[in-house]
Amino acid sequence: MLSDMEEGKKGEMFIPDIDEKTLSTLIKYVYTDQLEMAEDQDLQMMIHAADKYQLPGLITLVCNQMREMDLKGERSE
Repeated sequence: MLSDMEEGKKGEMFIPDIDEKTLSTLIKYVYTDQLEMAEDQDLQMMIHAADKYQLPGLITLVCNQMREMDLKGERSE
């Protein structure tokens, strides 16, 4: 794991509890205010990331998208 000093020098960050796909989606949301999730996006990870970075609007969008999926029958649990 990189120290804060090394992260700054290398221009890299390591966030151990969020995968790359989720982080990419999160960054796009922060910059565009639009949610664009991949079909195989880990929804629990998205909720975790939105909660971690205090983005209640993102939590709402993810939950709405989950409801739409359930209504269309595309995802069953």
